[in-house]
Amino acid sequence: MLQCYDKYMRTDFKEAATKAGYSEWDLPDDAGRYNNVPTETGFFGSNGTYLTEKGKFFLNWYCSKLLLHGDQILDEASKAFLGCKVKLSAKASLHPPGNSLVAGIHWWYKDASHAAELTAGFYNLDDRDGYRPIARMLSRHYGTFNFTCLEMRNSEHPAYAKSGPQELVQQVLSVCWKENIDVAGENALARYDGYAYN
Repeated sequence: MLQCYDKYMRTDFKEAATKAGYSEWDLPDDAGRYNNVPTETGFFGSNGTYLTEKGKFFLNWYCSKLLLHGDQILDEASKAFLGCKVKLSAKASLHPPGNSLVAGIHWWYKDASHAAELTAGFYNLDDRDGYRPIARMLSRHYGTFNFTCLEMRNSEHPAYAKSGPQELVQQVLSVCWKENIDVAGENALARYDGYAYN
């Protein structure tokens, strides 16, 4: 379920669509609910709305809201801690400072739609890197990209979930190295076994 249906987001999207010449476009109404799998929705299904011009416009707009919010919050945190030796890091909601994280949304990673990531505001598809813009935004603030799900392996998840934590972690690490920013990591689950540690 997408998180953009309050009156402010509706107004913002309508203004953006109108400015782009698509005044008839509204927010998607076919993205499903929390427990839907991608194939049960028109938005994330095979040949779904996310692949159309309208879907791409929406996803660019939707994900830009996350980046803008993060940028603004990190700006304010930088001002608040000016002159202090504090290293900012990012959380999925991008509320620094502290040792927080960007969520490792690995379920449906191996589905063409990457539905869970798109829903969370990470516009990541097989042909589009949704984590590089986050890394770039963090690099402007000399922040750390703190990521989760480092203890997970693909084999620990049911095949029907199309989960790909190993590929996701590799993608994020590669992006951060390209942007020359620090990377930190956390487990998503409390694990104390050697297999997860390795």
